[in-house]
Amino acid sequence: MNEEGVTSRSDRLAVLLAQFRGVPLLDPEEAIESTPLLPYGYACAQAVTADDLALAGAMLSLEAELRERGWAAVERLGALVAAGEGTLQERVLALDGADFAGAASCVVALGWLDGEEPDVE
Repeated sequence: MNEEGVTSRSDRLAVLLAQFRGVPLLDPEEAIESTPLLPYGYACAQAVTADDLALAGAMLSLEAELRERGWAAVERLGALVAAGEGTLQERVLALDGADFAGAASCVVALGWLDGEEPDVE
């Protein structure tokens, strides 16, 4: 808590997200009760508002959606390059036309354009 004994919204949100990590469908009260907290974390959890819960819920929904998109891209990319040989880059570059475009879009969606190739041989 700060000097006035009030928790900040960012602290309340951090506690909520930590409590919901891995259990986004858990009832908020159950999550709060089942997560061990230090005194400040407990104070944050007790000060959570309906707006805090709504924001945390929206963030968790977005996180789940992004995770689903990522896995879909991995699955599609895997299907496109499964028959190839060599590194992932070599497999993608060996594809023709629409398959190359699809694989390239998956690589972009996954953020794998930093020059570091994942080890997938």
